[in-house]
Amino acid sequence: MANDTALPSAGRTVDVEITTTIDFAGIERRLLDAERKVFARHERKIMAFLRDEWTGWAYKGRPPGAPRLVSHDAWTSEISTTESAAVLRIRNAARGYRSGKPYVAHVHRAGRTTPEHEVAWASVLATLEPALRADLTEEVRKSILVKGPRKKIRGGRSTRATAVRLGGVR
Repeated sequence: MANDTALPSAGRTVDVEITTTIDFAGIERRLLDAERKVFARHERKIMAFLRDEWTGWAYKGRPPGAPRLVSHDAWTSEISTTESAAVLRIRNAARGYRSGKPYVAHVHRAGRTTPEHEVAWASVLATLEPALRADLTEEVRKSILVKGPRKKIRGGRSTRATAVRLGGVR
C-alpha cells in the first residue's frame, strides 16, 4: 500500500491530504461491487479510527463560545478505482475560526513536534492496513475463481492470457 501525505512547508498553512493506493498488478479491471464493498467497509473503519484519535485538544486561547471539534468533523474520504489500483483519499480541510486559513497540518500534541495527522496515519498503517489488504486480496481472489458466463469472442482478434498471483494462490 503506497501512500503520500501532504506535508506543510515552513511557515505555510496547508490542508492535510493522505492518498493511499493498493496496486493490483496483473488485474486489468476496476474493482467489482463485492470488492468495492470490502474497500468501503475498511474506509469507514479508518475514518472512525481517525476521528477517535483526533480528540483531547486543549483549545488554549480560544474563547468559550468559539467553535469546537472543527478539525475533528472535517475529515472526509473518497474511494476511486482504476484498471490496476484502488485509491483511498483522506482529507482534512478545516479552517481556523479567526483566520479562515487551513491549520490541521500543524496540529500536534503538547510536548511533541510530530504533526498529529502523521502519528494517526502511522497507527492506521500499523493496525488497520494489514486487514484491509488481506480482506481485499481475498475478495479479489474469490472473484477471480468464480466462473462467469461464457463469452463469444469474435474471430480475427488475438487474445492473451494473464496469470495473477495473490497471496501465494495461482
